Amino acid sequence: LLHSRLPAERKIYMAALNAVGGVHFASLQPALVSSSLAAFTLNRILNPEQESSSLEELAPKGTNIEQVKTAVAGLTSVLLESAKHDVTVTDFRAALQDQGVSAPEAEKVAAEYERYKPSLRRLLARTQFSLPNLTGVRWRLDQIVQSKHLLHVNEPVFMLRFNILHSNGREEPLEV
Repeated sequence: LLHSRLPAERKIYMAALNAVGGVHFASLQPALVSSSLAAFTLNRILNPEQESSSLEELAPKGTNIEQVKTAVAGLTSVLLESAKHDVTVTDFRAALQDQGVSAPEAEKVAAEYERYKPSLRRLLARTQFSLPNLTGVRWRLDQIVQSKHLLHVNEPVFMLRFNILHSNGREEPLEV
């Protein structure tokens, strides 16, 4: 799956693709990968609540439905990992061909990937876990000289106030 012509970051992606999607592709008959299967898979990823055609309609005659489910699972992994790593259409097509998908079908699936790649990336950006951002810090050092119970306390107190911006746009102060 690795190409010597690819830059180092793409080689890392291709190794990850082999580990993630390759598990599914290893048991997949490459003849099942088609533009209609890619369109079905992309529709299921981007519109999970929408009714779509059944897998039985996509299965070629004499094909076990479990093989088609495996193909959809593998294609889902490959499409999402490719979009996550911002893989070019050329690299995506090459990865499919390396797995035994015919050149014409790899071209059609790659065209579907190119068409929906921005939508996949937006979906991944919305679903990723992200920590809140620190937008500001205020601090104060007080010296407690005495209290109502003790005459000579002479103790420093350090106060911190962090302004936190959450991924949903809500800003919140945090005092320590």
